Amino acid sequence: MSKIKRNVLLYILLVVIPSIIVSISYTYFSEIASQKELLHQMKQDGIVHQQYLDTLILETVNRLDIIAIVVADKQYAQNNISKLLKKTKESENRYENLFYVDKKGIVITSTASKWEGHRLLKAPTLNLLHQTKRSIVLDQKQWNEKNQTFLSIGSPVFNEKGDIQGFIVGRLRLDYIENIMSQITPEYNISITDRATRKLAILKKQNKNTHLFIPLNNASWTIHLVNAKNHQGIDKRNFISTVFLTLVIFHIIFLSVKYFLLKKETKKQKEQYEKQKLEAVGTLAATTAHEIKNPLTGIKGLVQLLSEKYTDKQDQKYFSVIQNEITRINNIVNEFLILGRPTIQELNKVDICKVIHELKPIILAEASSYTINVKQVDCKELTYVYCVKDQLKQVILNIVKNAFEASKVGDLVEICVFQNDDQAIIQISDHGIGMTKDTLQKIFQPFFTSKENGTGLGLYICQRIIRQFNGHIHVMSEPGIGTTVKIVLPLVK
Repeated sequence: MSKIKRNVLLYILLVVIPSIIVSISYTYFSEIASQKELLHQMKQDGIVHQQYLDTLILETVNRLDIIAIVVADKQYAQNNISKLLKKTKESENRYENLFYVDKKGIVITSTASKWEGHRLLKAPTLNLLHQTKRSIVLDQKQWNEKNQTFLSIGSPVFNEKGDIQGFIVGRLRLDYIENIMSQITPEYNISITDRATRKLAILKKQNKNTHLFIPLNNASWTIHLVNAKNHQGIDKRNFISTVFLTLVIFHIIFLSVKYFLLKKETKKQKEQYEKQKLEAVGTLAATTAHEIKNPLTGIKGLVQLLSEKYTDKQDQKYFSVIQNEITRINNIVNEFLILGRPTIQELNKVDICKVIHELKPIILAEASSYTINVKQVDCKELTYVYCVKDQLKQVILNIVKNAFEASKVGDLVEICVFQNDDQAIIQISDHGIGMTKDTLQKIFQPFFTSKENGTGLGLYICQRIIRQFNGHIHVMSEPGIGTTVKIVLPLVK
């Protein structure tokens, strides 16, 4: 064998064959790593879309459920329901239309007046809503006269007996969803399919690149992602010099990045879970504390009086009031635990004048802490109404405290009880800062407040309690002049 042949053979054995083996190995492992990285990134981006759609659906369901609770109130007039639906639609571009339909699917009122009196929901949809008795997403895609596509979400409205009296139906615009998703990840082709694999939304035309399917948690939909970019080949210019080093480094980096992302995602999920728990506890604590603060302030004032007059004959009376207040606090806490759910309470025959008389020392102690003068007109005749005594006290103290907070030092707050035909009226007036017409229209809305540290639930709860007694609250106010609140209840005949 000549020298040339031996050199060629050695070259093949030491260079060509190892190079071929390394080349095949490099190509194989690099392709796998590239595909894994692409799928991993697509999964991360898909999770963003999944969280967006799940959050969008959950927010919509929660808002429709809140509207359903408000609509279930018999005192809530139909024109107010229409205003509420229109205001909700105007506040969010996601809605195509909002409807309030009866249990047979006939539109009672909506954001589009032309629908009133027409059938909106078909029999299969109605049967599904009646069977589930909860908010559901209706998969079937529909079109309106503008050729816009939308999907519907139905939320049942329950009466006091827990029976379905109608539904709040919200239509979600698919073009709104498509626009948001296309802005989040423009490099992907995305489609959304329902449980029957019918396409609900298509952002771009599909191709044969890498695919990924991600199901949603809050709807029976699946997100279909397709990588719109062409797969990049191997960089052959650096192939020979970097093949071994690239294999080692790439796998180390890939595993490190994957571990880091997994650890970060676990930490993020844990933080979100803790945040949700803290928000739930904070909401409950804030709501409960709002009403607990009134009796605690009264207790504080009475304890101060007792500390100054502990040898006086009235000590036992003050101790009795303190015990009653503690009992009332417990009742209020129990009421908050069932707030928002229909309850049936036993109403008793109560003399309003006696209630005001029992509250007098508490009101005076509260007024002293605010340096406010109180004028309380004694009742001249028995004024009986049907109510829950502790809840009526809660309402009166809440409104009186609002009057104190709106007044300046030395101002006068007047409290009186009188009868007008077959009605008993508790009138509380102040000469404080007053309210604008815009504020006056919102004071009974849940979570609306003009106070820095308010929860916006005080007057909402007061109104809810008085309505349970078949009464109503009427508020008159002018900026710079003051506010007058009238609690109107039917007299016992």
